Amino acid sequence: MKTLVILSGVAGCGKTDTLNRLIGKLQQEPDLQTLTHLYTPNGKDQLFIATTSSGTVAVVTAGDYEEIEFIDQALMECKNAKIIFAAGRTRGAVHDLLCNFASKHEYNVIITSPMLTFSKNKELQEALNQHDASLLYELLPLL
Repeated sequence: MKTLVILSGVAGCGKTDTLNRLIGKLQQEPDLQTLTHLYTPNGKDQLFIATTSSGTVAVVTAGDYEEIEFIDQALMECKNAKIIFAAGRTRGAVHDLLCNFASKHEYNVIITSPMLTFSKNKELQEALNQHDASLLYELLPLL
């Protein structure tokens, strides 16, 4: 079954940073074939779709309401992916968009959160985001 993993949390908790690091891990796979790699106009968020040994995987790093049009378009681009990782708040329009998409396109939904990284210690934040990305990456063969 297709799976949508929503990395959920408040603004600034590490959702986008974690998903950016997940994209980096995916790009290191030797058999990776990138299908799509787009950025939002501000260059902050991205849509990444690739074929890996686990099947087609998509990552949507945008999760803020201001980017809802990009998120909606990104989801349409990756609606046939086996696994989609997406950022989203704990509730609101983006969360509803993700859940409605999953229901309409028959995705199993997993909602998880990054380790909270509200710290002035940038080295600690980076380590936690990298750890979270590694955990998400390890899920690929299981989904």
